[in-house]
Amino acid sequence: MSKSKQTKTRARGVYERVKGSGVWYIRWQNEHGVIQKMKVGAKSAALAAVQQKRAKVLLRHVAPELVADAKQEMRLAELLDHRVQTSGNSKSAREERRHCKCWKHWLGNVTVNEVTTSALEKWVAWRRSKVKPATVNRSLAFLKTCYEVAVREGWANRNPVKSIRLLTENNRRTGFLEIEHFQAMRELVDPEDFLVIELAVLSGLRQNEQFSLEKSHLDLSRRGLWLPDPKGGIRRWVRMSSRCVEILAHFSAKSHSKWLFPGSKGQYRNAAHFASTQFYPALRELGLEVGINGITWHSLRHTFASWLAEAGEDLGVIQELVGHSSQKTTERYRHLMENSGTRAVEGLVSLVYGTGGPGRPTGPRTGPSPNGHILTLVK
Repeated sequence: MSKSKQTKTRARGVYERVKGSGVWYIRWQNEHGVIQKMKVGAKSAALAAVQQKRAKVLLRHVAPELVADAKQEMRLAELLDHRVQTSGNSKSAREERRHCKCWKHWLGNVTVNEVTTSALEKWVAWRRSKVKPATVNRSLAFLKTCYEVAVREGWANRNPVKSIRLLTENNRRTGFLEIEHFQAMRELVDPEDFLVIELAVLSGLRQNEQFSLEKSHLDLSRRGLWLPDPKGGIRRWVRMSSRCVEILAHFSAKSHSKWLFPGSKGQYRNAAHFASTQFYPALRELGLEVGINGITWHSLRHTFASWLAEAGEDLGVIQELVGHSSQKTTERYRHLMENSGTRAVEGLVSLVYGTGGPGRPTGPRTGPSPNGHILTLVK
């Protein structure tokens, strides 16, 4: 009997997230059919609030002109600003601010409900001719997240990005520097700046990893450093060659900031600005193509892995050194190892017969390794 009465008096749309906390929430469906939730406080206030919300939804359906507190449609620029303001100061927040600026430039003056899927598809067709497919996909992902919030909060009727098909990304581009170009660059760049480029080539660090390095990340006694926030999302130990240790020690002693490569005033150094003012001009002087179809800063990471592959290093070792989470990513360098099989079988002959082979003088090999110049740079 008491249980039956309790069931009858239980209000719909009112609940406690934590039982016994005394903090009540309400849940209702807006005029667009989207479930809304809101924290209220006391149970009595929650009961009154949910009744009020339902009454307003009903009134908007029956006589929308009588709803005095009806808000104007949100503009897309306002939605984008809201997303950026709640993102914090993380690395992803910096990326979101960049996407926000771009979308405001393209569509910022329209309302959230004026953006259509067909308009976005035309934008994708135009934008893909300017930048890489991955860049287009990241911009769409940011806008999709913004609209998910807008629909959830009742600011937009639908998510126009939801039905957009993402572009196929080609992440297998493995452009890298030849050793001759790397050596020639030494004469074109300031010596201090060349050390920054040299470290990128000989360590395989990503651009953001290198320019975000702090002195506290170094452990030069163990010839390495810890990356606190690498791409894979886990802390990673990176081994360094003796040459890299020399470069890191040089900048550590020189810097009066927590950053290993600080700007002129000790602040975080803008990696893109450094590349555009120091690295790319040197590439152009060497007659190399720069950009999406040529050499970028990320190509220095490919250079590190490619030189290791040309030197005959095992793919598993390369995967560990560059920090690939999957060996499939490292497989792109297999074609550079075409001579490693020949070196392996010749090594077997040397083991059995000595370096002279059967019928030839034996003894240690005295000639230079065909890849000795690569090993000298990498190790």
